Amino acid sequence: MSRVIRISKFEFRPSTSEIRSPASLFSFSAFALSLSSLPLALLTIACGRSGGTDSFRIPFSASAIVDNSSDAGISPSLRFDAQRNAFISYYDVKCKALKLIQGVPSEAGYAWQPIVKTGDANLLDCGPLEENLAVIRGQIVDLGPRAGQGVGYFNWLLLDRDARPHVVYYDGDNRQLKYAWATGTNPDGTWEFKKVFLDSSGSAVGKWLTAALDEATPQNLHVAYVDSEFQKVKYLRWNRSWDEAAEKDRPVIADIELVDLGNVPGQEPTGKPLAAAEGSRVAVAISPGKSVADQDIYVLYYSSSDGDLRLATRKALSPRGTAFAISILDDLPKTKASGSTPELPGDLTPDNVGLWPAAIVDPNGILHIAYVDDSNKDLKYLLYSSKLGKWFPRYQRVKNFDVSKIQVLVELLDPETVETETRVVSEQPLRDLSLSTGTTVLEEWVGEVVIDGSGAGTGVAASITLDPFNRAILSYRDGTTGDLRIAFQDSLTPSVVGHSWITVPLDDPRTVGMWSSVEVIAGEEPQDWALGISYQGFQLLETGARRHVLMFRYFDKLEA
Repeated sequence: MSRVIRISKFEFRPSTSEIRSPASLFSFSAFALSLSSLPLALLTIACGRSGGTDSFRIPFSASAIVDNSSDAGISPSLRFDAQRNAFISYYDVKCKALKLIQGVPSEAGYAWQPIVKTGDANLLDCGPLEENLAVIRGQIVDLGPRAGQGVGYFNWLLLDRDARPHVVYYDGDNRQLKYAWATGTNPDGTWEFKKVFLDSSGSAVGKWLTAALDEATPQNLHVAYVDSEFQKVKYLRWNRSWDEAAEKDRPVIADIELVDLGNVPGQEPTGKPLAAAEGSRVAVAISPGKSVADQDIYVLYYSSSDGDLRLATRKALSPRGTAFAISILDDLPKTKASGSTPELPGDLTPDNVGLWPAAIVDPNGILHIAYVDDSNKDLKYLLYSSKLGKWFPRYQRVKNFDVSKIQVLVELLDPETVETETRVVSEQPLRDLSLSTGTTVLEEWVGEVVIDGSGAGTGVAASITLDPFNRAILSYRDGTTGDLRIAFQDSLTPSVVGHSWITVPLDDPRTVGMWSSVEVIAGEEPQDWALGISYQGFQLLETGARRHVLMFRYFDKLEA
């Protein structure tokens, strides 16, 4: 049965006091601008309707600890199948093991299937069973020596067409990239897994990873990750063709390539691969297509060499050795050069932008990206339309000397209709008189939307998903309070980048939100959808100490 959590106050991000550049000038809609006269962003919105008397409300069905058998809940990855069954892979600190737990929908939200087999070496009891708590332990997918570094701290869960779980993960004991996939079920509901090494080329290969299964038949596996030994970004594609008898205990033969060779258009080649930041996830996304030949590969990563967010793109079936096309998406830092007007990328001092990227491609082929701007302490968002070949919002500075003005325009994309709209953001006095009268100069640059500027650490380990109308929903950590937050677009306006975002804290004394994974639960009709979030939480013990637990929240859809 559903009930309502009432949040007494929340903030639109960014507020008018946080405008720093053209990119943030249009980071909320006309509706949000109409509210800018309020002394504080304490708004009375009820489920997307303005003018109400209630605070913003989040209907939800259930919140539960799904594993507190030990120090669990690190790096959870959540997926739902077509029957709304939930699957979560996660790392158990005390066990040093990769776990998988399953939940089935019920009237109370979700019922999590207990794994209680004892005496089985693969289901080692890694923690005490408190009688006063509903202890539910997940199935152990892979378990290394208890004295080792552990298996599965970095992991990514996928479901194939038959709703079987696949997990790509870092084996810390062998310091290699590993892959496990289910081949069937046992009568008690646990899965049987096959396991292979994907990359064993270095002494620390496979950290900070993400993975995807494409739409081809059979489905190919795509993985982006960090080679920590050499600080390189790597991309791997494997057709999952494997002869168990001949190849058991040996790395599979997969296409493994360096993503960034240091060659960026408009810059001098460095001649060496660019470094990937240790401590920042690498994101991979695959565009929709019935065959691999129709699909594009997107790899997003933070370059610690230059402190910027980069995108590597290529066709999935490009010949081996074909270089990725590298684009710098955001290198806007926090300060501008003295006297420069307006603030443009070329006027600014480089800094750290692009940490913790998260990406997803919608059915229209539009790439949605969220990432952390560590310089400005912001969580940001970008869109790219492969159909139009453009990034959005796209800013244009028009210098026309007949009107003695500089116009700054913004071109926005509606991700549902793939239509664009251009608006004047600002007009500024002409200052550069070096060109002859009547000359028009058009300059373009990629902009971004600031979703949340709460402070340092905001947006770390963010997760992104799409509702049935192709609007992005984010879960992430608030760096100031340590709370878990969700962010979604204002349903009063079309789902266009630049329109207002609503960020809502999910206050809970157990919540830390450092790791979260958000997924939409599809319904029979597009408007009949819900939302699930798995995340790391805290549990208070009788001694006053806290330990990590795996949390799960289930929400009704975020609009009336």
